[in-house]
Amino acid sequence: MSALKRGHVVLEDYELPAVITRIVPSRGRLTVWARYPWQASREPEWRLGRFNRADVLPKVVERGY
Repeated sequence: MSALKRGHVVLEDYELPAVITRIVPSRGRLTVWARYPWQASREPEWRLGRFNRADVLPKVVERGY
């Protein structure tokens, strides 16, 4: 998890890429905020979730996302 950075793309669900907009550490956990690549820039980001630092999120590495 610690290798994720702002701008990385992860899979929120099967074939749903989400761009990480910010990562906020809190009490040994990380709150990850994201938006879909097709969202307009004026649309608000949303909380992808709170994760332990050891959790693994599938990172998109194919198809140019």
